[in-house]
Amino acid sequence: MAGRARYPLETVRTLRADEETVARDALAARLRAQQAAEDSVATTSARAATHRDETARVERRERAADSAGRPIAETLLAGDWLRRRRAEAETLEHAVRDAKREHAAATSAAELARSTLADARAAREAVEKHHATWLAGERRAEEARAEAEAEDVLAGRRR
Repeated sequence: MAGRARYPLETVRTLRADEETVARDALAARLRAQQAAEDSVATTSARAATHRDETARVERRERAADSAGRPIAETLLAGDWLRRRRAEAETLEHAVRDAKREHAAATSAAELARSTLADARAAREAVEKHHATWLAGERRAEEARAEAEAEDVLAGRRR
């Protein structure tokens, strides 16, 4: 096979392999972003839950203190503190919703990247299949040439 022809779709073959590599790298990046978004949801949700539990615990304690009779100034301070905590809780809930939205977007991006990788892989495999078929044809042609050459040599000796 010394004088084998160059595969006519070699550029396409290289391009498809490169596209698959780029798609694989993009999927890896999207999966890392999805994991980061998932971690953000977990962290933000945990902070909101801790804040909510802490606020509820202090609110129960303040109500008990009010029931037991305490100075009005302390009751007003406790009311201010509870209002501030409710505002903080609302901010935390917004952060949780935002983190969940980011996670949903990251999940969609990862699915799109997964689909793109599958398409790139299928395109590369189609070219590779064509290349294998072409190689087999080249091999058969080379064998036929070698066989014909051998027959010519044998025919020349027999005369």
